[in-house]
Amino acid sequence: MFNPILLVYTGNIGISILIFAILTLTVNLQYGSAGIFNLGVVAFFMIGAYTSSFITLAGFPFLVGVICGSLLSAAVGYAISLPALNLRGDFLALATFMFASIVDIIVLNVPQLGGAVGIARVPSAFPWIQDYNVSVLANLVLAALLFGVVYLFYKLLMLSPYGRVLKSVKDNEVLAEALGKDTFRYKSEIFVICSFIAGIDGAVYAQYLGFAGTELFTYSVTFTVYIMSIIGGSSTGIGALLGAAIYTIVQAILVDLKDVVGILSIDPNNLTFILFGLVTVLLLYFKPEGIVRSRLRKVDDPKSHLQQS
Repeated sequence: MFNPILLVYTGNIGISILIFAILTLTVNLQYGSAGIFNLGVVAFFMIGAYTSSFITLAGFPFLVGVICGSLLSAAVGYAISLPALNLRGDFLALATFMFASIVDIIVLNVPQLGGAVGIARVPSAFPWIQDYNVSVLANLVLAALLFGVVYLFYKLLMLSPYGRVLKSVKDNEVLAEALGKDTFRYKSEIFVICSFIAGIDGAVYAQYLGFAGTELFTYSVTFTVYIMSIIGGSSTGIGALLGAAIYTIVQAILVDLKDVVGILSIDPNNLTFILFGLVTVLLLYFKPEGIVRSRLRKVDDPKSHLQQS
């Protein structure tokens, strides 16, 4: 028969892969499709998690918490996009990174928001399930369904005229503007959409862990999902899942080598960053498109991206 401990262990890894694959898809939508270098991804992930946690702790159903968390993330994303998207490249990255740092500092220093202690005993999306093994399976199904919906949305969006405009904005924003496209509006819309998705993802993450704390939403989360995106392929949906799977599985193996086998002396999280830092540099040099390349048909004339939409 199946080992229940092994099944739970595998299920927890699968949940982590799917949750971070969803967050990586938001990076692929922004960076891989529209050229938006947003280093504040973790802030919207955090806003969704904290908002949903407070809502469900107040006695409301999980679905209400998800709706409130995602809408607040989207609203904050819209407010941030107005000044931030007037910047380009490194300046945009720095602005969004500082925004994420501000959110983290505010939450850390306001006791009413959880402070350094965080929010404990966040209600599960499945309060009627008392068995832990069954709860893990239910969360795995929930994460898989959410990833499936977001992945389908990503594919349909990128195959639509709207998606072709996004690619054109990334490839040549000046040309897109010259042909009459409001590039700021397109970038702002995709920024808000990705903030909304990150908020939903954060709500699912918090109820799965039963906890929300600042230590879960550090700047390393943003860097991690960018690494996942680069490894898997920043222009594909399946690349987000592949990058998240590779990173999470390798990290789990390193943790086991230290905690279970006892042959690893260095901190596995630090070693994971070192290894994948080297892998990312090599990939950017030798295979910048990532492991999975986009299968979208290339158009010789860049104007056709815009004239069809």
